[in-house]
Amino acid sequence: MRLLLDTAVVGEICHPRKHAGTKQWLDRVSATHELMLSEVVDYELRRELLRIGARRSLRALDDLGLTITYVPVTTATWRAAAALWARARLAGRPSASADAIDVDILIAQQAIENAAVVVTPNKRHFEAFVAVMSFDEVPPSRMGGGFDRSGFAQEVLRSTVLLFEFACAQVVLHPPEHHLEYHLA
Repeated sequence: MRLLLDTAVVGEICHPRKHAGTKQWLDRVSATHELMLSEVVDYELRRELLRIGARRSLRALDDLGLTITYVPVTTATWRAAAALWARARLAGRPSASADAIDVDILIAQQAIENAAVVVTPNKRHFEAFVAVMSFDEVPPSRMGGGFDRSGFAQEVLRSTVLLFEFACAQVVLHPPEHHLEYHLA
């Protein structure tokens, strides 16, 4: 399973003294799951670590990049995230204030693009958009070990439906500028 780690998770992993349980969790799941780190998460955490002068945490964040796949933010990601943000607003489900960049929407879009589950203690930030799990919900292996696969399948299906609805909404929000006419000879 692909797991896209949220900022709170990565912050705990990079802390030099605290959160031993999160670090043990990382060691356990990294053997059986593909772990991914958004460049947005790196930015969000790194800027704060630089501000407070947390050199050891910064080194840990740099080292994490050697073992976890970084997910870039592309122009297509920015555009799709903007459309996802607009769709959430139109549906009455804003995820942040209107003037915020809303990094959670960017992370959610990256999860959609990479068929990943977001791992976060803040599930409510993501659950309207993508499949999401807290630490204790991540199965110890790809095949289960007490994991409710039917529940996860329902989450994936719900995310797929949301993505389909989003794609349909794009057609309404952005109709073609030119209509082509086909003539039969």
